[in-house]
Amino acid sequence: MELNQKRQFIVFATLFYLLFFAAGSIWYYLAGNGWVFGFNPNKHNWVLEIAIAAACLGFYALFAFGGVKYVREIRNFLQELKRFIGTFTVKESFLLALVSAIGEEALFRGAMQSSFGFWITAVIFGITHFPPTKKLRIWPVYAFAIGLFFGALTEISGDILLPVILHFFINFFSFLYLHYRSETFIEHR
Repeated sequence: MELNQKRQFIVFATLFYLLFFAAGSIWYYLAGNGWVFGFNPNKHNWVLEIAIAAACLGFYALFAFGGVKYVREIRNFLQELKRFIGTFTVKESFLLALVSAIGEEALFRGAMQSSFGFWITAVIFGITHFPPTKKLRIWPVYAFAIGLFFGALTEISGDILLPVILHFFINFFSFLYLHYRSETFIEHR
C-alpha cells in the first residue's frame, strides 16, 4: 500500500470506528443504560475477569503463534491479511488498535449485547468480520471466539472497560506482528 493510500485508509478507518463509537454510545444511552463507559468497581469479580482475560490472551497466542507454525489455514490467513491491509508503523498501529477497540466494543458489547444478549452479539461480531477473500475465511470464526471472551467479560463486569483494553492489546500486537515478525513466521514455513 503506497503512502497516500495508507493515509486514506487510516483516516477512513478512524472515522468508521468513531461512527461505531457514536452509534454504540447513542444506542446504549437511548436504551436507558447511561454512558457506555460507565465503570462500577464494586460489581467486578476481578479473579474471574483476570482468568477470562488470560484465557483470551492464551487463545490469541495459540492462534497467532502456534497456529502459524502448525496450521496452514492460519498461515494463509495471516499472509492474506498482510497483503490485504498492509503493515503499519507503531504509531499507526496504536491509533488503529485504539479506535477499533473503542468503536467495536461500544457498539457490540455496549449497545448490542445489552439489547440482544451474549450469544447473538458474538455471532454478529463474527459475521461483521466476514472476509473479502477466500483465504481470510477463518477470520469470522476467530472473531466469534474472541467475541465470546469479550462478551463474557462484559457480562461479568457490567461494563466494557476490560474488553476495550483486551481488544486494544490484541489488535495492537497483531498489527505489530504483521509488520515486524510475519516474514519470519509466515513466509519461511
